[in-house]
Amino acid sequence: MKVDTKKDYDWGIQQEEVAIKAFEANADKNEWGEFKKLGKFSHFDYCSVSTNNKHKLTFIEIKSRRCKREMYDDTIVPSVKIQKALELVNDRNKVYLILNFEDEICFTDLVKAEMKFGYNARTDRGKVELGHYAFIPLRQFTTIVKKEKK
Repeated sequence: MKVDTKKDYDWGIQQEEVAIKAFEANADKNEWGEFKKLGKFSHFDYCSVSTNNKHKLTFIEIKSRRCKREMYDDTIVPSVKIQKALELVNDRNKVYLILNFEDEICFTDLVKAEMKFGYNARTDRGKVELGHYAFIPLRQFTTIVKKEKK
């Protein structure tokens, strides 16, 4: 049985806009231009060109979570994303991971992030989905927006 990810995808796209606006509002305007949305099948969600060096790029991956930040110690990201991030970093680009939780938006620089790798299964979409993930401790994420309680 194939898992229908359309509902999650549509919700995630809506949440991305909130997260990237918060990140842009806190980004160094002297360093980075506007963050442009990348295509559906790109490895990352957004990209910006440095205002100081047209060959230096910043890539953004946004993961929206249907939980509060304090619910888990780590977040998981498919290891293939981290592999691609490391390739970009090796080419002297920057890569940030933004997490959009129910109660806050936070980010980390993947160059500096500690992580472990392993297999994990998610079952929240009606089927067991086994995958290889990076487990990234949330203690290294910086909060940029605290959301009001609903």
